Amino acid sequence: MHKDKSIHWAFVLLAYFTLLCQSIIDNARGPVYPDILEFFSITSTRGAWIFALASLAGLASNVSARWWLPRFEAFTSTIVSLGLMSVGSLIFFYSSELGVWALDLASIIMGLGMGGANVSMNLLIARGTPLTHRRQFYSGLHSVYGLGSLSAPLLLNFYIGFGGSWHRFFLLLSILPFLILTIALVRKNNFQHESTAPNRPRLKLTAPVALPVRLSYGFVFAFYVASEIVLSTRLVLYLTTLHSIDVASARMALSFFFLSLLAGRLLFTVVPLKGASQRWLLVSCASTLVIYSLSQLVSPLFLSLCGLSMSFFFPVAMDWLSKKFPQGLEWMTASVQTTVSLILVIMHIGFGYITDYFGINLAMGLIPIFQFLCMILLAFLGKAS
Repeated sequence: MHKDKSIHWAFVLLAYFTLLCQSIIDNARGPVYPDILEFFSITSTRGAWIFALASLAGLASNVSARWWLPRFEAFTSTIVSLGLMSVGSLIFFYSSELGVWALDLASIIMGLGMGGANVSMNLLIARGTPLTHRRQFYSGLHSVYGLGSLSAPLLLNFYIGFGGSWHRFFLLLSILPFLILTIALVRKNNFQHESTAPNRPRLKLTAPVALPVRLSYGFVFAFYVASEIVLSTRLVLYLTTLHSIDVASARMALSFFFLSLLAGRLLFTVVPLKGASQRWLLVSCASTLVIYSLSQLVSPLFLSLCGLSMSFFFPVAMDWLSKKFPQGLEWMTASVQTTVSLILVIMHIGFGYITDYFGINLAMGLIPIFQFLCMILLAFLGKAS
C-alpha cells in the first residue's frame, strides 16, 4: 500500500479525517451559541458551561492519557474518540427535548472524545511521518482543521436557510465520525506497521522534565489555543450583541476567520517555513496583536484576519516541541494537552462571568493578554536545537 516507505498514509489519513469530523462538530457550537442562549433562556455565565464542561472532559482524557494511551495506542484511541464524538452530537440534538442538562451531558461526552483525539491524532502523525517532513504534515493536519472549521458555519447557514434548526444540525453531524470509524475498522489491517507491533516498547511513565518546565511548555500552547477558541466560539455573539451586526453576517465573519486560518495553513503546508520555529511563533503572536489593535481602532471585522496570523502557530509549535523532546514526545504531548484543557476550562468560565458583569468587549480583551503571555514564555524557553 505504501509507495513511500517513510510515510504511512493510513495513519496520516485517519488523523486528517478524524480532525475534519472534530473540527466541524467543535466549531458548530460557536455559531449556534446565541441560539442556545435564547432557546434555553440562560445567561452567558450558564451558557459558558457547555464549552467549559467539554474542556473539563478533555482535561480528564489528557490527565489519564498516561494510563490509557500505552494500553490502546493511537489507532484504538482514535476509534473510541470518534465514537464518543458521534454519541455526544446525538445527545446534543436531543437536548432540545430533554433540557439543558442533556446539553451538559453531550458536552462532556464530546469533550472526552475530542480530548482523546487531540492526543491520538498528533501521535498518528508522529508515527506515520519521517522527521524531515513532519512540520509539513502537522501543517496539513491543521489545514484540515481549518477546512472543517470553515465548513461548520457555512453548512449551518445553508441548513438553516432551508428551514432546518440548530439542534437538528447536530443530528446530521453525528453521522460523520461514525462513518469514519466504520471505514477505519473495516480497513484495520492497513494500520499495522512497526509503530504498532506487539514488541514495540510501551510509553514510559517517567516525565522527561520537571513539572514547572512541562507547565511552561503547556502554557505556550494553552494561551494560543485559548485565544483561537475565544474567537471561534464568541465572535458571533460579540458582533451581534456589541456591534449590532445581524446573525447571518456575523456567521459569515466567522467563516472568513476560518477561511483565513485555512488559507494560511494550506500555504505553509505547500511552502515550508524556514528558520527557527521559535522565531515564527513570535511572529504569529506579534502579528495577532497588531490585527487585534486594528479591530479596536478601525473595525471589529478585522478580527476575522486573526486567522491568518494564527494559522501557522500550532503546527510550528508541535514541530518545535518534537525537536525539543525527541525521546519524550508522547509524554509531552499528553502533558501539553492537559494544560490546554485546564486553561480552556478556566477561560470559558471566566469569559462568561466577565461578559455578564463587565461586558463582552472587556471579555474579548483576553485575546491580546493570552498572546502577550505566550510571547513572554516563548522568549524564555528559547528555540529548538
